[in-house]
Amino acid sequence: MYTDAPRARACAATGTPHAIGFKDAAGRWWDVKFFPEAVKVARDRGTDCRALAHGGAANFHEIVELLALACHRQTEARRLTAAEFVKLVADPATFTPACEALAAALAAYYPVPPAQESSPC
Repeated sequence: MYTDAPRARACAATGTPHAIGFKDAAGRWWDVKFFPEAVKVARDRGTDCRALAHGGAANFHEIVELLALACHRQTEARRLTAAEFVKLVADPATFTPACEALAAALAAYYPVPPAQESSPC
């Protein structure tokens, strides 16, 4: 989904990695990127991001919560409330691209499945 976005084309032209994100129904681009703080918050709330990155299932609440964590900086910059963000993501024109971007961002954050990781201990 994100490869046809203007930013992705610009990244391709310069040789930089494609931006992971989605375009909402209003035409705004949202970068979806995970940071350690966001993953910790998700884990503290009971969501296993690593399992989701490698085929785990998620319900609507978990999807919206993870998107809100990954898009937190943009949500604040655009002065959207949590309820406004949920409404934005729940729009049928936005939901599928947002889910695809979420899956790509999780896979980028956790490129190796849990069973393949080795313990340093």
